[in-house]
Amino acid sequence: MSSETGKDVWWVRERTTGGVTPCVDQKQGWVYYQCDGKVLKIRATDGTILKTAIVQAPHTCISWNTVLVNDSHGYFVATRWYGKPEWDSALRVYDGDLHLVWERTGLPVGKKDTLTYAEGKLVTGSGNHWSKKYQGDKWKYLAAFSIADGTVLWKCDLAHLPYESLFNLPFFNGFLYAETTGGTYGSSKLLRIRFSDGKLMEVLDYGRSISSCAPCILAHGRLLSGDLGGDRVVVTEIAKDSQADWPGPFGDPQTNQFALPHEPGASPVAMKEIRAKAP
Repeated sequence: MSSETGKDVWWVRERTTGGVTPCVDQKQGWVYYQCDGKVLKIRATDGTILKTAIVQAPHTCISWNTVLVNDSHGYFVATRWYGKPEWDSALRVYDGDLHLVWERTGLPVGKKDTLTYAEGKLVTGSGNHWSKKYQGDKWKYLAAFSIADGTVLWKCDLAHLPYESLFNLPFFNGFLYAETTGGTYGSSKLLRIRFSDGKLMEVLDYGRSISSCAPCILAHGRLLSGDLGGDRVVVTEIAKDSQADWPGPFGDPQTNQFALPHEPGASPVAMKEIRAKAP
């Protein structure tokens, strides 16, 4: 779409179950776009499809983020794919020309989990709000994968926590902030997880079930999350002296890494929900 006139300049039409937010290499002028069964590399100036990667099942797109990595760890395009409701999601990482670098299949990843990238590690959630049939606790974990080769760098065991799904894990100043949905499993929780080794550092219990289709965001030391049941935004203080804003739905609107840059002046505080005072 032309920013000057608002008119369509070009379009690429593909079939997909749900939208996935594409990432953009602004310097090179490339758009990496996921749709059911494909990843496309598109030239931003005229919509020419430069490369197409055909993706085998599981290969359904629903509502998450394609992630661009271009740092000291290399140049990668990280993607997530949904299959059956249980143990049938996948992570696939490509190079800039959409050659598959590595993949992990058979993951217990849900319908609306998002990807998070920082410091050479790729992370996504676990469990599925749309599947209540998981048996046991083996699916209750978070794993950090090396963006370079898919090696599991750490696992955070969450078997002791009751939850049905864990959608979003924004990254800020060395920690993941992972929110769970409770549903029939009880109340929702916010987990502070150290990103260097996956250690669970703190758990905040909200005392009620909170969930929303939209991803949460971080801004000015607070996590803001939608609450469909309460028809409100839940605000949780996680840090002090932070001036960082959240520039797009998945963090940086070009790379979609679901992470904020390091902010030396900010420091973590004990997590607590902030509620408006009664008039």
